[in-house]
Amino acid sequence: MGVKIYGLKELLEQPKADISWDNIAGYDNQKREIEDTILLALKSPEVYDDIARGTRCKFETNRPRAVLFEGPPGTGKTSCARVIANQAGVPLLYVPLEIIMSKYYGESERLLGKVFSLANEIPDGAIIFLDEVDSVATARDSEIHEATNTG
Repeated sequence: MGVKIYGLKELLEQPKADISWDNIAGYDNQKREIEDTILLALKSPEVYDDIARGTRCKFETNRPRAVLFEGPPGTGKTSCARVIANQAGVPLLYVPLEIIMSKYYGESERLLGKVFSLANEIPDGAIIFLDEVDSVATARDSEIHEATNTG
């Protein structure tokens, strides 16, 4: 299917020590924010759940579910995702969107569903990294099936 899985073999042994924030220069504020929000929520979900139970009438988890990295190629988006997955102790499913995008009606949704099904089959879960997510917003004159064209 074209999905790369990083870190699955390492989980069976030890997390890779060479995949760390030390490999990514700069971005100190962003790395700290990721540590404080994303990694804390992944490593200690009970902290977020306790806060939600104490501050909401109806319990709903308030843990972050998605992160959007933006920037030109080569700025470390994939590397950051790999560090997050490594530190969280879960594999990273790297999905270049061009492999799931299709001009046929319903095919992209079916392929993306397969990616999420694969992630659900991994016992402790996984992080899904959708690379080049901007390719989802295609141009009007692209060859997308007429049923999906709302213009």
